Amino acid sequence: MTQFLSREPNPRGRQVLRLHDTAEFTLVSNRPQAFQLDGDYLGEREKVRFTSVPAALRVIC
Repeated sequence: MTQFLSREPNPRGRQVLRLHDTAEFTLVSNRPQAFQLDGDYLGEREKVRFTSVPAALRVIC
């Protein structure tokens, strides 16, 4: 957590995965893992696919 809150965050470690400008990726586990998205429990999953949707979120400042 300290790495995320530093002035120049650069999280690293054996269990840290960083992907940039990736259109899609899939996480696969050997056994079911509890999965939660946006605060909602979605059950246990062995495979989860994430897809980028450009311009899906509009931020107004």
